Amino acid sequence: VGAKNVRPSLIIVGGGPGGLLASILLGDMIDDIVVVEKSSNLESLTWSDNKSYSIVLNDRGMRSLERGKCLDIVGKAGLDRLIIYILNGATGESIAEIPKQNIGLTRPVLVNCFLQTIENNNLANNNNNNNKE
Repeated sequence: VGAKNVRPSLIIVGGGPGGLLASILLGDMIDDIVVVEKSSNLESLTWSDNKSYSIVLNDRGMRSLERGKCLDIVGKAGLDRLIIYILNGATGESIAEIPKQNIGLTRPVLVNCFLQTIENNNLANNNNNNNKE
């Protein structure tokens, strides 16, 4: 964020996975994005009593990460999920196994990957700006 008297072009409310990915995806089009989060510390972005800790990214989620140039970072941090097992809820018996390529990871890992991507993008932008001067 620049000077306090400069108004951002875009304000994203929420610093969880959705808000951070939105800022990454829009970062190439808009220079001055501000992400507003009600929590006052970074740890609350990754751990919370009322948020899911397990995330499985399907094809659509992985395409979004690819557009945001953060699929590699998330793929290295997550686990490959190659099969979906469908179980009988009463007996626990396996009903079906469906081959499916997904990435599984925790919410804190996903948020940290997004924060790392944002930091890398900011460093690259600063280097580009320094080279122009």
